[in-house]
Formats: sequence, structure tokens, C-alpha cells
Amino acid sequence: MKAELIKIFPEPIMLTKYEADFSEELRFVQNIEYVENTGNGNFTSKDNYLLKHPELAKLKKFIDEALDNFTTHILHSTQKLRTTQSWTSRNPPGSFHHDHMHPNSIFSCCFYFVQNKDHPPIVYFNRASNRLLLHYTVDGLNADINAGTYVLPCEAGQMVIFPSHLWHKVPINQGKGDRLSFSINTFAKSELGDMDNLTHLNVKDEN
Repeated sequence: MKAELIKIFPEPIMLTKYEADFSEELRFVQNIEYVENTGNGNFTSKDNYLLKHPELAKLKKFIDEALDNFTTHILHSTQKLRTTQSWTSRNPPGSFHHDHMHPNSIFSCCFYFVQNKDHPPIVYFNRASNRLLLHYTVDGLNADINAGTYVLPCEAGQMVIFPSHLWHKVPINQGKGDRLSFSINTFAKSELGDMDNLTHLNVKDEN
């Protein structure tokens, strides 16, 4: 049978690498104050606007450039994103992150300060998948057609940019030592949408 497969409405996720040394930035985030995330066993930085610190200026430049590259070359948008809240998460052995998404953000980023092959990867969920499921062979499961989850292994120094509405989690850390990640939310710099299509929003102007 001759047939054409058309895949529509994919979710854009970009993985990039910070090539510079980040040992100073790592020491900084290791020595800030953390508070316990009740019920999960992990810890979150008490300060959740970390990119305002001069100690992370070089990393912020990398994140801003990655976001500009993403919006310009992947999304083909003339509108830019700015970082909003930013915080680190420390996952000791036995801890995890529950299923969640990031409200009040357009795209989110996750940079990995400490992530090795023994640490759990981020896992994405397709919450819009069909609730009436066929049986799929293990070899036949793939993220763009029939899989309900997608596991994205990463390494220290890598950063992933993903739509903030995507549900995701981090399984239990069964490795040795803490997993240390840096989360960043974003919003529009000045405007969203298009005037002609009646979707325009000037986020700076009250009028």
C-alpha cells in the first residue's frame, strides 16, 4: 500500500551545550541557601531570581543567546523572550521531582550543573495523547507518533529549552551524590502575537 505519513503540531525542544568552564558558577550555586521541597526529598534555592547575581552573568549571557537563537531560528519569530524566575534544585539520592509544568511562562530552560549517567534524566509526558490506547510493540514506540513519555538524558553543561506547558518529572535519584540543575522561566520582552490577527499584546503598555 502506498501511503504518506504526515506528522503535525510537534513540540519544539532544543538541546544546547555551554562550552565554557562553569566551575566558579557551580561553586556559587553550591554555597547558596536551600530550602526543602516538602514531600519530594529535594531542595530548592531560597533565592528564585538567581540570574540577577553577577556571579552568574556569563551563564545568563549564554542563556539569553540560546533563547534568541531558539526564537529566531527554530520558531522563526521576530519577538524575543526574557528570563523571569530562575532557581536551582538539588536532588540528593532518594529524592525526585513530581509531575509538573511551569505556569506563567512561555518556554522554560533547564541547565545541568551536576548530571552524570547515574543521575535520573528529565521525563516528558504527552498529556494530550489519546485516552483510548492500542497496544504498541516496544520497538514501535516513538515520541512523535504514539509514545506517552519521552526520556531525555543530559550531561553536565547541557541546557534544554522546552514549552513550559509540557508536563515533566525527574525520577528518584538512585545514583551517588547530588544531582544539581538550574531552572529558568521566560516571558515576552515587549509584545506577543500580531495586530492583524487580533492576538497582539503589549506587555509593557497598560493601554
